[in-house]
Amino acid sequence: MLDQLQAKIPQKLDPKLQALLTDARTTASQSRRAMSDCTTDLDDFSRRSTQLADRLYQEVIHSQMRPFSDISSSFPRMVRDLARQVNKPIKLEVLGSNTPIDRDILERLEASLTHLLNNAVDHGIELQGDRTGSGASRIGLTGIASF
Repeated sequence: MLDQLQAKIPQKLDPKLQALLTDARTTASQSRRAMSDCTTDLDDFSRRSTQLADRLYQEVIHSQMRPFSDISSSFPRMVRDLARQVNKPIKLEVLGSNTPIDRDILERLEASLTHLLNNAVDHGIELQGDRTGSGASRIGLTGIASF
């Protein structure tokens, strides 16, 4: 707008008007630099805020994670006791016990995994005599894994 104003006014200007026009151009230039600096500062602030929000989000997610062993540590004894009740030699392998899993999901998994292990002991592994007669190893193997 200052350039348009300069183009429309006569070449020979009153010195006071010329000084005002020069001051207006200087102020406009300073304002553009200040705005540019503010925009840069705002971009930096936005980037830092986003990084902080991401770190906080990761911390919250991490705080919700629990190792799979929180529920699986009781399974070997449960399988051993069940195996004794049904007179079947059974070995349980738990893989990935250090795998982190969301706390809520872990709680929901426990009952299902307990049920699956009960079924594996009751129905999935033959009696010792049937196993050795069919050429299978004397000890049945069942397992759970979290990866």
